[in-house]
This record gives sequence, structure tokens and C-alpha cells, in this order.
Amino acid sequence: MQTELSNTLGAEHAVFGFTPFPAVAAAISRAGGLGVLGAVRYTAPGELRRDLDWIEAHTEGRPYGLDVVMPAKKVEGVTEADVERRCSSSRARPCTSGTGWSSWTSGRPRTCCA
Repeated sequence: MQTELSNTLGAEHAVFGFTPFPAVAAAISRAGGLGVLGAVRYTAPGELRRDLDWIEAHTEGRPYGLDVVMPAKKVEGVTEADVERRCSSSRARPCTSGTGWSSWTSGRPRTCCA
């Protein structure tokens, strides 16, 4: 089964799995769904980068997502342009969720990862 969202995100099936485990997210993506890694548990950017690189190497080119929880308050000294620059240099794949941060550009989803 496919939906408009699964088609937009490039998932073969309308199965979205949110997990704190990189291996589970990669397995869901390899199976045709969209595996989404929860980033809230990461305290060091290097750990997140390591796990994203691992997922990238184990998804066989299929899409995956990153669920990023954003703070309720605005961070002082960080502008929207700063966030956009970070996103444009990111290798993150599309992901949307109720708690994730995403922006839409040219009709295509883009998610920012730290």
C-alpha cells in the first residue's frame, strides 16, 4: 500500500517506523518503509553523525528519516538563516513527523540534522 506521503518521501510502502536504534531504522528502510531515527537521545554531534553514516551505509540507497525534537523556546543568537545554511550542507534524507522539524522547498521535503 502507498499513500501520497510515502510516494513523496520515496518509500515503497506506507510503513513509517520511529526508533532510537540505527539498525532498526535501516532495516525498516531496506524493507521498503521509512525508518526514522529518533535523535533526542544523542548528546554529542559526533555520535549522531556516526550513526547517520552507519544508516547511510546500510539502507541500500533507500530513504530514511531523522526525528529532531526542537526546543519550545527560540535559541538566542541562532537565526533562521543559520538553520537553513546547516540544512543545505546536510546529507539528511526527507522526514516529517509531529515532533520533527522540516521545511518545504520547491515542493520537496527537506529535514535538517545537526
